[in-house]
Amino acid sequence: MNPTHPNRRLLLRGLLSSLLLFGGSFAACAQDEAPPPIGAPGGPNGGPHGHGPHEGGPMLHLLRQLDLSDSQRDTIKGYVKSFHEQGRARFEAMRSVHRAFQTTPPDSPSYAAAVSQMADAAANMARDHVQREAALRQQIYAVLTDAQKSKLNSLIAALPEPPAPPK
Repeated sequence: MNPTHPNRRLLLRGLLSSLLLFGGSFAACAQDEAPPPIGAPGGPNGGPHGHGPHEGGPMLHLLRQLDLSDSQRDTIKGYVKSFHEQGRARFEAMRSVHRAFQTTPPDSPSYAAAVSQMADAAANMARDHVQREAALRQQIYAVLTDAQKSKLNSLIAALPEPPAPPK
């Protein structure tokens, strides 16, 4: 398969985008303050920094519905901060590999090595992200009471199916 094929580029962009978007939802869930009202700046459906009706992603909204104690909120905030710090370092490393790939001309003798390095780095980053995300979810669940876990599981089960990708 051609390494510059549009599908490969879309996959890489999708992986990086999901890392940034999903990671942002966990950071937002650890906030101490209530979300801004609908239509307010920075809030859902409004303001210059609003990101539409799902600002922060569904996990943010679900954790806010669990009535977390201050201790739980602080613990989760620490887990999320660590998750982001680790992710940021890995993302920066990936950026340097991606830059090397972008700047290597296709007719260069080292192009095949750059392609291989980029593919390996993208696969490793995706695998690492899924594993770290799973570990974060386990840490969060360990902080929750049985009632909160039950409520969170019900809320997750009630989430709508994500839309199908465009054809």
